[in-house]
Amino acid sequence: MQQFIFESEKEVICRFGDAKIKLMPNIQKSVEISENKSFVFEFYLEAEKSIIEICKLDFDGERYLSQNKNVKLIKLENNLYFVKFLTKNTKILQKKVKKVAKNDLFFNFYQNGLVEIETNNDLKFCENFDFEMIDAEVLELKNNCYALKLFGTQNADKSIVVNDNFASVLSFESAVLEASENGFKVLTNLYDIAKHGLVEVFEIDSDIKKIDEYSVYLSGSPQKEFNENVLPIYFLQCIKANDFRLAKECLSFELASKTRPEHLKAYFGDFVDILTFDEKIYLVYQNSPSITGGICNTAKSFNFEVQDAKIKNIT
Repeated sequence: MQQFIFESEKEVICRFGDAKIKLMPNIQKSVEISENKSFVFEFYLEAEKSIIEICKLDFDGERYLSQNKNVKLIKLENNLYFVKFLTKNTKILQKKVKKVAKNDLFFNFYQNGLVEIETNNDLKFCENFDFEMIDAEVLELKNNCYALKLFGTQNADKSIVVNDNFASVLSFESAVLEASENGFKVLTNLYDIAKHGLVEVFEIDSDIKKIDEYSVYLSGSPQKEFNENVLPIYFLQCIKANDFRLAKECLSFELASKTRPEHLKAYFGDFVDILTFDEKIYLVYQNSPSITGGICNTAKSFNFEVQDAKIKNIT
């Protein structure tokens, strides 16, 4: 018996043959599969003219793999998986929202997420992003690179970096991107309890590479008022933001006195997400695609012993 926990940030309809389930934002639903075999289902956002997508979950004998880039699959434990839908765009009509002329190039932006870059004679770039667009800006960067800043509904934004060969090479869930002398830097809101922002600094030379990253407090100082029950989440969010000083404030005196920043980083590893299910806390680690192209990320569960509003022990 395999159990799949489904979750979505938007209202999604899933169809499993004749069966159908409706997912409400951030409310989990469980689906059980009696046999260890591959299966296919359809899903779409509950909105007019939304695209119907097909997802196949392949069973390779040991684990399931997602064959759809908009379906994030995580193996929590044996026979227990977490499935999250990443699709956000409900628009399919190609309505132009903006045209920008720069350096003999024309940048065309469409409501359904399509972006084109063209000259008077040639189409240089054409790519569709999962983003419902209402406005856009073009920022010129070093070495004939460009940042495409996309603005959507409900204050959503996104940035795409296009290199001198007209290929999209980086994407950020943020439009707070500015050029620098040697490249650019971008600020991303982490939407965590402490209100961290992550600043990433990039250098443009023969290629584009990250040279630094650090966290800042979007409100000038960290938010420290929260329910004690979420202290482990607060602590892990600080680790993810590389804010080890604030993370150590969550620990008991005994634990903090023998813990250094490199210990925290090594102990928890390079996790990409934090999940809670059935009163357990899981850290998610990103895996590379399989030879078939399918992806399944893995997770580890951690237990926290809290006493007097401090974390006393971690296992």
